[in-house]
Amino acid sequence: MKILLADDHTLFRQGIRLLVEQLDEPVEVLEADTVDAVLALLDTELDLLFLDLNMPGMANLAGFYAMRRQFPELKIIILSASEDGDTIKTLMQEGAKAYLHKSADAEVMLSAMRRVLAGEIYLDEVWQNLLTSSESPRLAPRQREVLVLMAEGKKNKQIATVLEISENTVKSHVKSIFDILSVRSRFEAIAKARELGILCSPEEKSQV
Repeated sequence: MKILLADDHTLFRQGIRLLVEQLDEPVEVLEADTVDAVLALLDTELDLLFLDLNMPGMANLAGFYAMRRQFPELKIIILSASEDGDTIKTLMQEGAKAYLHKSADAEVMLSAMRRVLAGEIYLDEVWQNLLTSSESPRLAPRQREVLVLMAEGKKNKQIATVLEISENTVKSHVKSIFDILSVRSRFEAIAKARELGILCSPEEKSQV
């Protein structure tokens, strides 16, 4: 079994490594402290990724989306100090298999790890209630990716290059985002998305 620990804090990676070593079978543990390092280590043999949302290069949720694009079947457990419900909802809707607060005790983390490896989704009762509550306007995964890149200040041509799609396709996605969010400009779209929790605000991002 191969597990990747992605966090820019060495002590936290060491703590997770000790938990991983309690699993019932031998594990090869890999470590990364930036999004670029994670992307370089991802391969089809990886069984599980522990992902810290505040690593260098994460750029809101852009790093998460990049990993999902490269390996859509990869099991990802999110680790964060954030308690922003809309961000958690977005992550789970877009394919994360578990969300763990960094204050969770070792037993909870170990249980979540075992359940995700067994093909289950792990959420405690608080987050389950959150996911069944009223939903924010629903953007498709590609629209969310475009929105994240818009929030970084990228123009249509730059977004097209990053996502490897045509500039016309980007324009179509931007128009759809405007329609779904009922806005008329990029500035309004980004502000509305942050208000709804579809994007992290700069303040929330600093707490992740």
